[in-house]
Amino acid sequence: MEQLRSWIKERYPVPVAVYSTPAAEALLATAGLCVVDFLRPLCLVNQLSVPMRVGEFSCRVQELQLGLYPGHSMYQPKPEVIDESLTQVLSVQAHRHAKLQALPDLVHYVQSGN
Repeated sequence: MEQLRSWIKERYPVPVAVYSTPAAEALLATAGLCVVDFLRPLCLVNQLSVPMRVGEFSCRVQELQLGLYPGHSMYQPKPEVIDESLTQVLSVQAHRHAKLQALPDLVHYVQSGN
């Protein structure tokens, strides 16, 4: 179970955009760092006790790993790009499982927001 927890923590950190002032960047650059590098040791938040529920499953979050990224490098793709990617993933999975013939219905269901 501990291996699974560590794998999830590494694989799915909570993304955080980090922005800084030019003065802070210049100060840290003298030490060969950027703001993201400076804050990285603080990315593991532990000693939490937060209940979380997803559908019928509930658990308690005790640790949270943050993934820090420079704000200028983060972006949200356009909805058309997201839809195209989702359609491609669903098509690949439908081809893998030939008995799943209902791909158009699934795409319609996902796009309708239900």
